Formats: sequence, C-alpha cells, structure tokens
Amino acid sequence: QGPYVYALYQAYGLPRADIAKLFVAGFGASMAFGTVVGSWVDKLGRKRGCQLYCLLYMFSCATKHFGNFWVLMLGRFTGGVATSLLFSAFEAWLIREHELREEEAVSLNTDGIEDGGSDRPIAQQESLQRLFGLMWFGSSLVAIASGPVGDLVVGMQPLTPTGVADFHFGGLTAAFDLAALLLLVGLILLSLLWRENFGIGARTVAETDTATDSSNSKVEAMSVEGTAFSPWDLLREALAAISKSPTLMALMAVVAGFEASMYAFVFNWTPALTEGASAAPD
Repeated sequence: QGPYVYALYQAYGLPRADIAKLFVAGFGASMAFGTVVGSWVDKLGRKRGCQLYCLLYMFSCATKHFGNFWVLMLGRFTGGVATSLLFSAFEAWLIREHELREEEAVSLNTDGIEDGGSDRPIAQQESLQRLFGLMWFGSSLVAIASGPVGDLVVGMQPLTPTGVADFHFGGLTAAFDLAALLLLVGLILLSLLWRENFGIGARTVAETDTATDSSNSKVEAMSVEGTAFSPWDLLREALAAISKSPTLMALMAVVAGFEASMYAFVFNWTPALTEGASAAPD
C-alpha cells in the first residue's frame, strides 16, 4: 500500500498542503505514542499489542475509501499509533517467547546444567540472531513481491465514487483492501497460535499458553518483586541510559537520519515521478 498513499490523496483532489498535513499527522502520532507504547504494551501484553496493531491498521486501511480530509486524518492518526506498535510489540513478544521456550527446554532437560549448561546463553543468543535474520530476510522478500501484486490489484478496476458519504472503491483503494485482508489473516493466526507474555513488572503476571498443540490452557505465574514504574519513569531511565552511552546515541542518530530520509522520499517520490512523466522532453 505504501506506493499508493500519496497517489490516492492526489486522486481525491487534495492539495499538496493538505497531503503534507496528513503525512505529518501520521508521523507525529507515531512519534508521540512511540515514547510510551513499549512500556504500555509490556503491561497490556505483547500479544494484545500485536492484535491491536492489526485492528488499528485495518481501520486505517478502511478510511482510505473516503475522500474526506478528516476521515483520512483519522486514518493517518490510527496508522501512526499502529506503526508504533509494529516496531515494539512484535519484537518484544518474539524475544520473550524465545526466552520462555529456552526456559522450558532447560526445565525438561534434567542434565541441562551439567551438559553444556555454560554454553547455553551463547546458543540462545545465536538462535535469536538467526530468528531475526530470517524475519528481516522474509520481510524483504514479501515487500518485493508486494510491488507487482499491488500493481495487479490496483489495475483491476478504476477508482469509482459511489456518491454516498464520499465513499470510493476500486482503483488505488484495492491495495489497501488487500493489506486489510492480510492483516485479518495475521490477526487470526496470532490469536490462535500465540501465547501471551508480558514485560518485567512489579506485579504477578500470567503467561497463558494458547497454542493449538496444547489441549488445555496452561497458566504460568511469574512473580516479580519491586515497585511499579510509570511510563514516564521508564522514559527518564531510558534517557539517562542513552546519555551515558555514545554507542546508543550514534545508533539513534543513524536510525533517525535513515527514517527521516525515508519519510522525505515517501512524500516526494510520487509527485516527482508524475511531474517528470508529464514534462515535455527538451
């Protein structure tokens, strides 16, 4: 859907200034919620955070059918919040699930301490690195395949107004419909196959196994001692840790620069291509 956002707004006749406001609203919502969503998801549950991401982004895709500026603004806002969840809840769930499975494997292996116990942390880290490598490799393949598939569905039918509530269907909106369908499939799969896990907190949390290979739900209680921290306490702690680490500051600068250049490209590439195509050759 990424290549069609600006083009869809343009097809609705929105001026460039309004399109810029829509993009800034999405980026701003992601920036505002990204500072607290991580700690919030730790308390809510990472699985629930992933489910909420799917629901919010499905709603955002649905708003693309309307040529109304404020409906599109609402969709950009929910899409920005969903983006914050995308880059926090999923990886947090994966890391904790990996830890839980390793702990379960150790508890089942009575010889784990004597037999290779000292090498287990290294093996765990390497296993997690392979998981992340496969995740990003698969994500890249899907992104490449999404280009021609999206172009195919967009070309099936022209963008058609219904005359009711400024609602449109077909054309560029088809890419968002396909994205919503895939989000629904992902929502169903993670709801059925994933178990819930939580961040470290100052309370007893329940991690429920809802995997299909288990005949009965299994609840494991994990008690953590200490004092509860608010999101702002965690934010201050994170800022203090970052200020003491030049490596973290350099990493954040690189990520911020990359994301800024990507957002600038996303906003400008569609008009650059269309204006270049319509310009008369010298």
